[in-house]
Amino acid sequence: MSSFKAISVTFFFALFSSFNVFGQWNPVDSGTTNNLNGAYILDSGIGFVVGDSGTILKTTDAGATWAPLVSGTTTTLHGVYFLDANEGVAVGEQGLILRTTDGGTAWQSVTSGVGDSLRSVSFSGVNGICGGDSQTILYSTDSGASWQIGQSGFFGGGFPGAQMLNAAVGFVAGQNSIFQPLVGATTDGGVSWAFQ
Repeated sequence: MSSFKAISVTFFFALFSSFNVFGQWNPVDSGTTNNLNGAYILDSGIGFVVGDSGTILKTTDAGATWAPLVSGTTTTLHGVYFLDANEGVAVGEQGLILRTTDGGTAWQSVTSGVGDSLRSVSFSGVNGICGGDSQTILYSTDSGASWQIGQSGFFGGGFPGAQMLNAAVGFVAGQNSIFQPLVGATTDGGVSWAFQ
């Protein structure tokens, strides 16, 4: 019986210590007092955060330190997605879409064709989708260099969540005009949508 107790105690300490290792969060100074609204971290540890007043921050060490980038706007940004360490898209208020091809050093404005706030963005390869207020959905087939309108112009509701699973299949999540949960699915890269 004493060997059973020793094994049990050893297991308990191993389990307890693993919780401490994996369960700790440490505050990190972002360098800004602006609200931060969206983030995207690549497997390499390079990551980006966007927020109010056009805030864009970059990390190259998996979030241990952050450096500000010049977005060229004071418009609030809500979502960000990076295809790789160089190519990325940020979306925000008043239909704003920003795109970078140099890891965030320079950002160019891309025409969205809508005035609704854009809340979420996701890509699979060169195909991407973007969800916004008024149930707006945009799609891109060229890594975010241009966008087409999948749908827009509804009253109320919107899509703060978007996720591409592959080049054809994607989802948006949010609420409809009477504030009920709404999920949309595409099987053609964002051109057409079915809702539940």
